[in-house]
Amino acid sequence: MSQREGKVHTILRKIWKDRFGYVLLVPALIVFILFRTYPLVKAIIYSFYEVNPVGGDLYTGLTNYREMLSTPEFIGSIGVTFLFTIVTVPLMLVVALSLALACSYKPLRGKGFFKAIFFMPFILSWVVVGIIWKWYFSAKFGVVNIFLNTVGIPPQNWLVDTRLTLLCVIFVTLWKLSGLFMVIFAANLQMINPELYDAASIDGAGSLQKFRYVTIYQLMPAIVTSIILGTIFFFRTFTIIFIMTGGDPAGTTNLLAYYIYTLGLESFEFGYAFVGITFMFMVVSMILIFQIILTREKRAVTVYG
Repeated sequence: MSQREGKVHTILRKIWKDRFGYVLLVPALIVFILFRTYPLVKAIIYSFYEVNPVGGDLYTGLTNYREMLSTPEFIGSIGVTFLFTIVTVPLMLVVALSLALACSYKPLRGKGFFKAIFFMPFILSWVVVGIIWKWYFSAKFGVVNIFLNTVGIPPQNWLVDTRLTLLCVIFVTLWKLSGLFMVIFAANLQMINPELYDAASIDGAGSLQKFRYVTIYQLMPAIVTSIILGTIFFFRTFTIIFIMTGGDPAGTTNLLAYYIYTLGLESFEFGYAFVGITFMFMVVSMILIFQIILTREKRAVTVYG
């Protein structure tokens, strides 16, 4: 028996040994295929068709792609989506890490209480969050403008002004999701060996150097994971746009997911909508491949029986 055949035999034997666990995965796998994989494959296929809702789909090849790439609205939605993602991800990292460091501060009492408070927005529905903050940012009756008026600042048209609306969406997104990434960072902070800080102190490192060369270095796996997860999530943002802005004003919040929605369920241009879905799938796939390249082990993987 060759070495390759021996490895295959070992893998098959391990699978057979753990067969009960794999059987338990079958229902989840079926649901994933039916409600995730199958619709995605159909969307990619139909992106090459002029789709008629009542039947008689016409194959058009790459026509939908050529027309979409020449559409200013599609190009604009891609630009807004990348801008939203590029701005939000670094801010999310800074806010989440700051909250995690604050909640991990040893003299602080009630750490669990503060973690729960910061994490609480994450468990709220996006619909609820969108409705609440849309009311808060209301030009006439919003809590934000009422507070600004009390300190002598004139009210702002938060969800109408093209300079402010995307900033409001970014703020609400950070408010809701920073608690999730704070928990990730807080858990990883607890795993850092305190002896590393003692060794750094012996070498004459200051607080800033300890933070840079010990804390940040030890948190790199969590940081990379957070960047990947945040990028994927923010690139697919839809609900908060649907509730708060509807893509307005002047398309400044017309993110790609919302633009696809308007194409498919408002304009009934299903072929173009499927092109948008395919583009989003390709971008997310490239992000995942990038994650695999960053996190894969450089040493060879050995299979043990």
